[in-house]
Amino acid sequence: MLKGCQKKIIQIKETGSKYFEEAYFVIKDESLRAEINECNIVKDATAIVNEYINGTTKEKPHKKRTRGFVLFSIGFFIGIAISLSTFFIFY
Repeated sequence: MLKGCQKKIIQIKETGSKYFEEAYFVIKDESLRAEINECNIVKDATAIVNEYINGTTKEKPHKKRTRGFVLFSIGFFIGIAISLSTFFIFY
């Protein structure tokens, strides 16, 4: 039995899915303290439901790895260019 426990939730009745009738989201305590706009919270919850229904995610894992590799490569080559230019300037 819990005493003094209170959670804020959002209930979405029309999910647009043929499998799910309703969706419930439990809001983080940090969101309540930050005084985030209620409209933004509802939009985010609706977007999550739509992503789940459509089977899409925001970003695929392989794209994340590719982007990380490209950023690493750019940084690596910039570091080499700076090192070589410093070497040639002072020697």
